[in-house]
Amino acid sequence: MLRRAFASVSASDLSTLKREDVLSATDSKWVASYAQAVVESGDAAGNHSDNLDEYFRKNFRKISSAQALDVINALSKVSSEPAGCLDSRFWVWESLEEAVRAEIDTMSQEEFNNTATVFNINYKGSTDLKDLIENRIYRDADVLGK
Repeated sequence: MLRRAFASVSASDLSTLKREDVLSATDSKWVASYAQAVVESGDAAGNHSDNLDEYFRKNFRKISSAQALDVINALSKVSSEPAGCLDSRFWVWESLEEAVRAEIDTMSQEEFNNTATVFNINYKGSTDLKDLIENRIYRDADVLGK
């Protein structure tokens, strides 16, 4: 099935998507909307979260921080609870972290808040990432005089 690069995905669209659609995706905003739809649906069968994990495995160290932030920002809008369908999806979290870790200090406040929230709510992120987030929180608190 051909999709326009700018089309977004909703939970109701998931049944029409094939693995190849996900693995061949080049638009990070589409991937972000797909990830959001997968989490919103809960992905009980696990097929879509498997596709997402494979997409990130194939693109490990190839996605930019801006592309990763598209996904993180989309995931931040979904829920204030862990995304159970992504819990065991190593490559999703590893790829997102790898792409944004070096940018923690230079992100906008909104991007930083979304990144910290998504990783913390889902109990993900390496000790290094958690340290960088904590250092940014302390740095920002010092700047604000708190």
